[in-house]
Amino acid sequence: MDWNEVKEKILIFGIEDYVFADMFVSIVSELNAKDNIHNTFSILHELLRERLIDIFLFKKGKNEIIDIIKFSFNEEKDIVQLIKKIDEEWKLFNYDLPEPNQLFWVTTTDKGIEVVNNLDDL
Repeated sequence: MDWNEVKEKILIFGIEDYVFADMFVSIVSELNAKDNIHNTFSILHELLRERLIDIFLFKKGKNEIIDIIKFSFNEEKDIVQLIKKIDEEWKLFNYDLPEPNQLFWVTTTDKGIEVVNNLDDL
């Protein structure tokens, strides 16, 4: 699987439902590349920069999600700060495959759906 196929797969799954962090990381791992962590952050960054996905973070209480918050950004530096925050949290459990309710969820934006629909026209 190549870079574009991984992005497309994430977008397709994100049309109908959330793509949980564990699924996102699993899809990226299909690249068979050595640095899965770097690839995960690179693809996440690219999809956000292109505004093809929305990302949701959690406000947590004791072992439960209290609120799901859509991440909003205006500048590239906001995405970089978000990825640093996710990296710090993921590092706490040694970059193991996250649980579905850890790190983040993503969904495909209208622009992302348009990209997927254009793939069908090829």
